Amino acid sequence: MRKTNLILSALASAMLMPLASCTPERMEANDWEGLYEMYKDFFKKTYEHTNMTVDFYGDGVMKEWTEQIHGSTSHIETNGEETWAWRNEVDTKIVGYEYNYGGHCYIANDTLYEKTYKSYIGRISILDKTNEQLQEGLTFTERSAIENSTFSAEKKNLGNDMTSLTCKVNSPAYLMDEENYDTYNFVFHAEAKEGLVIKVSYGGWFDEDKTTKNQSIFKMTYNNVGKIRIPDIKGWSEGSYEEI
Repeated sequence: MRKTNLILSALASAMLMPLASCTPERMEANDWEGLYEMYKDFFKKTYEHTNMTVDFYGDGVMKEWTEQIHGSTSHIETNGEETWAWRNEVDTKIVGYEYNYGGHCYIANDTLYEKTYKSYIGRISILDKTNEQLQEGLTFTERSAIENSTFSAEKKNLGNDMTSLTCKVNSPAYLMDEENYDTYNFVFHAEAKEGLVIKVSYGGWFDEDKTTKNQSIFKMTYNNVGKIRIPDIKGWSEGSYEEI
Protein backbone atom coordinates (compact mmCIF):
# COMPACT_ATOMS: atom_id res chain seq x y z
CA MET A 1 0.00 0.00 0.00
CA ARG A 2 2.83 2.35 0.86
CA LYS A 3 4.51 1.72 -2.52
CA THR A 4 1.21 2.38 -4.31
CA ASN A 5 0.80 5.68 -2.50
CA LEU A 6 4.28 6.74 -3.58
CA ILE A 7 3.48 5.98 -7.21
CA LEU A 8 0.18 7.89 -7.06
CA SER A 9 1.93 10.82 -5.41
CA ALA A 10 4.56 10.91 -8.17
CA LEU A 11 1.86 10.83 -10.84
CA ALA A 12 -0.08 13.62 -9.16
CA SER A 13 3.04 15.77 -8.97
CA ALA A 14 3.75 15.17 -12.66
CA MET A 15 0.21 16.21 -13.61
CA LEU A 16 0.66 19.52 -11.79
CA MET A 17 3.79 20.36 -13.76
CA PRO A 18 3.19 22.47 -16.92
CA LEU A 19 3.68 20.67 -20.19
CA ALA A 20 5.98 22.65 -22.44
CA SER A 21 7.68 22.01 -25.72
CA CYS A 22 10.61 24.31 -26.30
CA THR A 23 11.46 24.12 -29.96
CA PRO A 24 14.11 26.71 -30.89
CA GLU A 25 13.11 29.09 -33.66
CA ARG A 26 14.67 28.08 -36.95
CA MET A 27 16.96 30.79 -38.27
CA GLU A 28 18.58 29.10 -41.27
CA ALA A 29 18.28 26.19 -43.67
CA ASN A 30 20.39 24.63 -46.41
CA ASP A 31 17.89 22.40 -48.18
CA TRP A 32 14.53 22.84 -49.90
CA GLU A 33 12.50 21.32 -47.06
CA GLY A 34 14.00 23.67 -44.50
CA LEU A 35 13.68 26.70 -46.79
CA TYR A 36 10.01 25.97 -47.46
CA GLU A 37 9.26 25.39 -43.77
CA MET A 38 10.78 28.76 -42.87
CA TYR A 39 8.83 30.52 -45.63
CA LYS A 40 5.50 29.02 -44.49
CA ASP A 41 6.16 30.00 -40.89
CA PHE A 42 7.23 33.53 -41.83
CA PHE A 43 4.07 34.22 -43.90
CA LYS A 44 1.46 32.36 -41.81
CA LYS A 45 0.25 35.37 -39.83
CA THR A 46 0.17 37.58 -42.94
CA TYR A 47 -1.77 35.15 -45.12
CA GLU A 48 -4.41 34.81 -42.36
CA HIS A 49 -4.90 38.57 -41.92
CA THR A 50 -8.21 40.02 -43.15
CA ASN A 51 -7.74 43.79 -43.03
CA MET A 52 -4.91 44.99 -45.23
CA THR A 53 -3.80 46.78 -48.39
CA VAL A 54 -1.30 45.28 -50.83
CA ASP A 55 0.44 47.33 -53.53
CA PHE A 56 2.26 45.53 -56.33
CA TYR A 57 5.16 46.99 -58.32
CA GLY A 58 5.82 44.71 -61.28
CA ASP A 59 9.08 46.32 -62.31
CA GLY A 60 10.01 47.42 -58.83
CA VAL A 61 9.14 51.07 -59.55
CA MET A 62 5.71 51.60 -61.11
CA LYS A 63 2.67 50.53 -59.08
CA GLU A 64 0.57 48.18 -61.20
CA TRP A 65 -2.30 47.21 -58.93
CA THR A 66 -3.69 47.50 -55.43
CA GLU A 67 -5.72 44.94 -53.49
CA GLN A 68 -7.70 45.84 -50.38
CA ILE A 69 -9.05 43.14 -48.08
CA HIS A 70 -11.73 43.52 -45.42
CA GLY A 71 -13.18 40.39 -43.87
CA SER A 72 -14.29 38.03 -46.65
CA THR A 73 -14.36 40.79 -49.27
CA SER A 74 -11.55 42.02 -51.49
CA HIS A 75 -11.25 44.80 -54.06
CA ILE A 76 -8.56 45.01 -56.75
CA GLU A 77 -7.86 48.08 -58.87
CA THR A 78 -5.53 48.03 -61.87
CA ASN A 79 -5.27 50.09 -65.05
CA GLY A 80 -8.62 51.73 -64.42
CA GLU A 81 -10.40 48.40 -63.98
CA GLU A 82 -11.88 47.01 -60.78
CA THR A 83 -12.49 43.50 -59.45
CA TRP A 84 -14.47 42.51 -56.37
CA ALA A 85 -14.76 39.18 -54.58
CA TRP A 86 -17.44 38.83 -51.92
CA ARG A 87 -20.07 36.63 -50.30
CA ASN A 88 -23.69 37.74 -50.51
CA GLU A 89 -26.39 37.46 -47.84
CA VAL A 90 -26.91 33.74 -48.56
CA ASP A 91 -23.14 33.10 -48.65
CA THR A 92 -22.92 32.74 -52.44
CA LYS A 93 -19.37 33.51 -53.55
CA ILE A 94 -19.32 36.14 -56.30
CA VAL A 95 -16.65 37.88 -58.37
CA GLY A 96 -17.54 41.10 -60.17
CA TYR A 97 -15.65 42.98 -62.87
CA GLU A 98 -15.91 46.60 -63.97
CA TYR A 99 -13.93 47.25 -67.15
CA ASN A 100 -12.34 50.53 -68.17
CA TYR A 101 -14.55 50.73 -71.26
CA GLY A 102 -17.64 50.76 -69.03
CA GLY A 103 -18.72 47.12 -69.20
CA HIS A 104 -19.78 45.03 -66.21
CA CYS A 105 -19.85 41.32 -65.52
CA TYR A 106 -20.26 39.03 -62.52
CA ILE A 107 -19.66 35.33 -61.96
CA ALA A 108 -20.97 33.23 -59.05
CA ASN A 109 -18.37 30.51 -58.62
CA ASP A 110 -16.60 29.16 -55.52
CA THR A 111 -13.33 28.33 -57.29
CA LEU A 112 -13.08 31.74 -58.95
CA TYR A 113 -13.79 33.46 -55.63
CA GLU A 114 -10.99 31.52 -53.94
CA LYS A 115 -8.59 32.51 -56.74
CA THR A 116 -9.62 36.19 -56.62
CA TYR A 117 -10.01 36.84 -52.88
CA LYS A 118 -6.52 37.58 -51.50
CA SER A 119 -5.15 37.17 -55.01
CA TYR A 120 -1.91 38.77 -53.85
CA ILE A 121 -1.02 35.44 -52.24
CA GLY A 122 -1.05 33.76 -55.64
CA ARG A 123 1.46 36.32 -56.89
CA ILE A 124 3.74 36.15 -53.87
CA SER A 125 3.63 32.39 -53.34
CA ILE A 126 6.11 31.45 -56.04
CA LEU A 127 7.73 29.12 -53.49
CA ASP A 128 4.38 27.38 -52.94
CA LYS A 129 4.11 26.77 -56.67
CA THR A 130 7.62 25.34 -56.75
CA ASN A 131 6.77 23.02 -53.88
CA GLU A 132 3.62 21.84 -55.71
CA GLN A 133 5.75 20.97 -58.73
CA LEU A 134 8.11 18.98 -56.55
CA GLN A 135 5.19 17.07 -55.05
CA GLU A 136 3.52 16.39 -58.40
CA GLY A 137 6.62 14.93 -60.01
CA LEU A 138 9.34 16.22 -62.31
CA THR A 139 10.70 15.40 -65.73
CA PHE A 140 14.19 13.93 -66.05
CA THR A 141 15.63 17.36 -66.91
CA GLU A 142 13.86 19.01 -63.98
CA ARG A 143 15.03 16.31 -61.56
CA SER A 144 18.59 16.78 -62.76
CA ALA A 145 18.33 20.52 -62.23
CA ILE A 146 16.94 20.11 -58.70
CA GLU A 147 19.61 17.58 -57.75
CA ASN A 148 22.30 20.05 -58.82
CA SER A 149 20.68 23.07 -57.18
CA THR A 150 21.61 24.68 -53.89
CA PHE A 151 19.11 26.14 -51.44
CA SER A 152 19.51 28.44 -48.48
CA ALA A 153 17.28 30.45 -46.16
CA GLU A 154 18.22 32.87 -43.41
CA LYS A 155 16.03 34.67 -40.91
CA LYS A 156 17.38 37.75 -39.13
CA ASN A 157 16.19 39.85 -36.21
CA LEU A 158 16.56 43.46 -37.31
CA GLY A 159 15.52 45.10 -34.04
CA ASN A 160 12.37 47.12 -33.23
CA ASP A 161 10.20 43.99 -33.75
CA MET A 162 11.49 43.74 -37.34
CA THR A 163 12.59 40.47 -38.93
CA SER A 164 13.68 39.46 -42.42
CA LEU A 165 13.73 36.24 -44.41
CA THR A 166 16.01 35.69 -47.40
CA CYS A 167 15.68 32.57 -49.53
CA LYS A 168 18.14 31.77 -52.31
CA VAL A 169 18.02 29.14 -55.03
CA ASN A 170 20.91 28.57 -57.42
CA SER A 171 19.85 26.19 -60.14
CA PRO A 172 21.01 25.00 -63.59
CA ALA A 173 17.35 24.83 -64.57
CA TYR A 174 17.65 26.99 -67.66
CA LEU A 175 19.51 25.04 -70.31
CA MET A 176 21.06 27.01 -73.13
CA ASP A 177 21.58 23.91 -75.28
CA GLU A 178 22.19 20.20 -74.75
CA GLU A 179 25.69 20.65 -73.36
CA ASN A 180 25.89 24.10 -71.81
CA TYR A 181 23.84 25.98 -69.28
CA ASP A 182 24.12 28.98 -67.01
CA THR A 183 23.28 28.85 -63.33
CA TYR A 184 20.10 30.76 -62.53
CA ASN A 185 20.11 32.64 -59.24
CA PHE A 186 16.77 33.37 -57.58
CA VAL A 187 16.42 35.52 -54.45
CA PHE A 188 13.23 35.90 -52.41
CA HIS A 189 13.36 38.49 -49.63
CA ALA A 190 10.70 39.55 -47.11
CA GLU A 191 10.59 41.88 -44.15
CA ALA A 192 8.06 41.78 -41.32
CA LYS A 193 6.99 44.02 -38.46
CA GLU A 194 5.62 42.21 -35.40
CA GLY A 195 5.18 39.09 -37.50
CA LEU A 196 3.25 40.76 -40.34
CA VAL A 197 5.08 41.00 -43.66
CA ILE A 198 5.38 44.60 -44.88
CA LYS A 199 7.55 44.12 -47.97
CA VAL A 200 8.39 41.32 -50.39
CA SER A 201 10.77 41.34 -53.33
CA TYR A 202 11.93 38.58 -55.62
CA GLY A 203 13.78 38.22 -58.88
CA GLY A 204 16.53 36.31 -60.56
CA TRP A 205 19.42 36.49 -62.96
CA PHE A 206 21.82 34.31 -64.93
CA ASP A 207 25.46 34.07 -63.89
CA GLU A 208 26.66 35.36 -67.22
CA ASP A 209 24.88 38.69 -67.56
CA LYS A 210 23.64 39.37 -63.99
CA THR A 211 20.57 40.97 -65.55
CA THR A 212 17.66 41.06 -63.14
CA LYS A 213 14.64 39.15 -64.41
CA ASN A 214 11.03 39.56 -63.31
CA GLN A 215 11.77 41.83 -60.39
CA SER A 216 8.60 42.05 -58.32
CA ILE A 217 7.92 44.09 -55.20
CA PHE A 218 4.93 44.00 -52.84
CA LYS A 219 4.22 46.44 -50.01
CA MET A 220 1.64 45.75 -47.30
CA THR A 221 -0.10 47.96 -44.75
CA TYR A 222 -2.54 46.68 -42.13
CA ASN A 223 -5.81 47.57 -40.38
CA ASN A 224 -6.41 50.52 -42.71
CA VAL A 225 -9.38 49.28 -44.75
CA GLY A 226 -12.95 50.27 -43.94
CA LYS A 227 -15.93 48.28 -45.18
CA ILE A 228 -15.49 47.74 -48.91
CA ARG A 229 -18.34 48.99 -51.09
CA ILE A 230 -19.85 46.04 -52.94
CA PRO A 231 -21.29 47.03 -56.35
CA ASP A 232 -24.97 46.71 -57.18
CA ILE A 233 -24.89 44.03 -59.88
CA LYS A 234 -28.50 44.41 -60.98
CA GLY A 235 -28.37 44.80 -64.73
CA TRP A 236 -24.85 43.36 -64.98
CA SER A 237 -24.29 40.50 -67.40
CA GLU A 238 -23.69 37.10 -65.78
CA GLY A 239 -20.65 35.19 -66.94
CA SER A 240 -19.44 31.66 -66.42
CA TYR A 241 -16.14 30.20 -65.26
CA GLU A 242 -14.48 27.01 -66.36
CA GLU A 243 -11.18 26.01 -64.76
CA ILE A 244 -8.55 25.07 -67.31
